Amino acid sequence: MRPIDLRSDTTTRPSEEMRRAMASAEVGDDVLERDPTMDRLERRVAEMAGFEAALWTPSGSMANLIALMIHLRRGDRFLAPEKAHVLGSELGTAAWLAQGMPEALAWEGGPGKIAPAQLWRSIGKPGPYYAMRTTLLCLENTHNFAGGTCLKVEETRALVDMAHDQDLKVHLDGARLWHAAAFLGSSLQELAQGADTVSLCLSKGLGAPMGSILCSDKHLIEEARRIRKMLGGGVRQGGVVAAAGLVALDYLPRIPEDHAKARRLAEGLRAMGLRPQEPETNIVLVPVTDAPLAMNALESAGVRVLTVGSALRFITHRDLSMADVEEALTRIQPHVQTLLVTWEGDIVASLLLSVALGCGGGGTGTLVSDEPANGDLDTTFGSSGYVTTTVGSIDVAKAVAIQSDSKIVVAGYHYNGSNNDLMVARYTTSGSLDTTFNASGSKPGVYTLSLGTGNDFAYAVAIQSDGKIVVVGNDYNAGHQRFALVRLTSAGALDTTFNGSGIVTQQIENASIGRSVVLDSSGNILVGGYAMPISASGTWVFALARFTSTGALDTSFGSDGIVTTDIGGTDDGINALALQSNGKIVAAGYSSDGTHLRFALARYNTDGSLDTSFSGDGLTTTAVTSLESQATSLIIQSDGKIVAAGGASTAGTGYDFALTRYTSSGSLDSSFGTSGLVTTDFSGATDGINSLLLQSDGKLLAAGASGNNFALTRYGTSGALDTDFGSLGAITSNFGAGTSDLYALAQQSDSRIVAAGSFYNGVTTALGLVRFYP
Repeated sequence: MRPIDLRSDTTTRPSEEMRRAMASAEVGDDVLERDPTMDRLERRVAEMAGFEAALWTPSGSMANLIALMIHLRRGDRFLAPEKAHVLGSELGTAAWLAQGMPEALAWEGGPGKIAPAQLWRSIGKPGPYYAMRTTLLCLENTHNFAGGTCLKVEETRALVDMAHDQDLKVHLDGARLWHAAAFLGSSLQELAQGADTVSLCLSKGLGAPMGSILCSDKHLIEEARRIRKMLGGGVRQGGVVAAAGLVALDYLPRIPEDHAKARRLAEGLRAMGLRPQEPETNIVLVPVTDAPLAMNALESAGVRVLTVGSALRFITHRDLSMADVEEALTRIQPHVQTLLVTWEGDIVASLLLSVALGCGGGGTGTLVSDEPANGDLDTTFGSSGYVTTTVGSIDVAKAVAIQSDSKIVVAGYHYNGSNNDLMVARYTTSGSLDTTFNASGSKPGVYTLSLGTGNDFAYAVAIQSDGKIVVVGNDYNAGHQRFALVRLTSAGALDTTFNGSGIVTQQIENASIGRSVVLDSSGNILVGGYAMPISASGTWVFALARFTSTGALDTSFGSDGIVTTDIGGTDDGINALALQSNGKIVAAGYSSDGTHLRFALARYNTDGSLDTSFSGDGLTTTAVTSLESQATSLIIQSDGKIVAAGGASTAGTGYDFALTRYTSSGSLDSSFGTSGLVTTDFSGATDGINSLLLQSDGKLLAAGASGNNFALTRYGTSGALDTDFGSLGAITSNFGAGTSDLYALAQQSDSRIVAAGSFYNGVTTALGLVRFYP
């Protein structure tokens, strides 16, 4: 049986025309005097991409490495989208040879994409002399491990402009930029405009046996030629392979055919019950329960694929006909039960999973129950248990609360085309937008607000006893970030009894960001976050402010209503607040020891002073691992014990879910996990808890993300995973989309669990809600 090779578009063989061109190519010594055919190829690609000059390299990895070596100085920090090729698929040469410190950015702009506001936050302001310089942004178009997604011209331009405004150079890894141009109907020049260097691959999708082209200005290409030689890439009679590249460029008009093959493949897989990501170009990602098992099953059927995390990757190419696609679908059909992903609480999966769940030693072990199980999706909510709402091009829910009438209030932000605006939405118990909320707005059920001249974000929400809605976050105005509070009436209008306008902004020190809110028994509003003192520009400290019910600072709290706490090291920040039954305030977040972040907790008395009965000085820090750890959520148990949750970095496995439990006096509780610490790793992905919820039975529910999937886990009172929940204590999925994240949890009066976050729906990043049975 002839195998159908869908592993990569690099598996193509040179065409006969290409072989003839290679055999008859005019050649010269490119090191001494330039090879004429190589020179012709470099000039042609440079002109297509809108650059002065170009350089051929034997591989895309070398082209990227040369670009990084040009742009980076030793120890410089550079930014790239998570799972970019330069981060995970080039053997660490960015750090090893280019001597740069990479930082992966989550896909806040959609699969494979970072958002301009996120880039601005990530670049940050220049720190002290001992802080790393951020000097380079690396983009990837199309993004391989996001499923071949494309950066549009305007998306690239916004990121390039922001990077240049902050004195960063930009390298564009355009290995498959040809595919983005074909899908978007744009030219290479439009897609590459503004970048300082661009690499383009001739062997991915175009059929050349080898070669990539690095484009830039003449000065940088001369330097690139020197670096190529330094790396052992001096080319002699390069015209032989350059001739193949020239023929490969003639394939450009046929690239849409490969996209059509990918769409047909996805359509056929979807008809089998699978949930492939809708392809934009020639890559199809299909989430499966056990990727290695599924890959081996298809290999036995003569269909060759690769795995990307928990998904199979299929790539269509010039050596694959539409008839081959149909044959591949025919061969896959008998193995579909091995590929089916765990979905909506029902387990229709592989033998491996059925055995793990105790379904016996043979058969595929489908579990079916008339009664919903713990962790099952509540299919009476929205569409099969989940709801998405699109307001702008990017909509994200960061907080959720349940009203006394069971309506669901969500707060977050949306991108309006130029910056982010604060956003609040309200839903009925069935999951539909409540059109009585902001009924006269442009989208009834959703309220949006621009506070300042820049980006506005909402990170927390609370419902007052009178039904008014308090939203907390920050705005950016006149060069400074400020705490921002907004109070809405139950009808979704600004409450003018609150500071006369419904809006309070409070700058603390040089800059301040609000991340959490709690309401005390007196109706006061406590806001926690972080502030940058004027006296220590570049560092952050814990920041608390207490406001009266009318929006004024409560001068009986701290210094005129404000408390700041410098825990030590270089940076501290509050991500979560909770109130004890005696009114004391517990704050959790992070503190840097100068090298790594650690969990940090503080307890304050009702007047804002540190409670010295907590760990001796009111403060405690915990290094969950020897690397980074940060608390993002906090709850207080009925016995007074305190649980903080977030993420912790472990060498070789990325970030893991992390929880710590403390006694009421501030020491780690040895009865929880291992010496008070619990970590959960989801198959080596980047994982982290964003929200923590305490159930009435004392179990802990944690929501966050695992790689591209949302993740929901439940822990018993001792910190062990509750295997009665979901699959062995956890649920991970992305609803067949590219990326899903959960940022907030709330529990209804009927105990059903509402989780809020964001889902990439194939076009935009949409606000997402999911409801589960407990």
